[in-house]
Amino acid sequence: MTFQPIQALQKAVESKNIRNIRSAISSYMVSDPTDSRGEIHRAVRHVESNGIKNLWEPHDNEQFKNKNEWDKEYYGVLQAELMFNFSKERFNYALEVGRTVYRKNSKENNNTSKTSATPKWDNKSQSNNRNESNIKKLLPVLIGIGVAAAAVIIYLVNKD
Repeated sequence: MTFQPIQALQKAVESKNIRNIRSAISSYMVSDPTDSRGEIHRAVRHVESNGIKNLWEPHDNEQFKNKNEWDKEYYGVLQAELMFNFSKERFNYALEVGRTVYRKNSKENNNTSKTSATPKWDNKSQSNNRNESNIKKLLPVLIGIGVAAAAVIIYLVNKD
């Protein structure tokens, strides 16, 4: 099967924009943390086969967490850190964390859904789960807005 890169990756490769290439590769990691489709490594091979030589940076020698400390939040931190140090070590480590954390969570979700699945007719529980998920996604944005508003108020009060 031939690899078809996402448009963002293809454009970044064509323009040789390293930051956008790294960002596009990271988007593959976000969409499939376990790399079940095998697209992450194929995306990297695509980049390298198109003559991009400076994809990787030397590792900044940051020490990584032990396996018993891995979770989804840590995986997100690793992805953010990739934008500041796109080393092979960090990249491969993040892939391992993603595969482990999301595969484990997938198995746990499958086990709990078989034993305690919410009946389809229980729309209230499903709605509450969706609302809780939406709140978790919006929480960092709301905190940021609150901090910005507080900074403006402090500025205005101290302006005089």
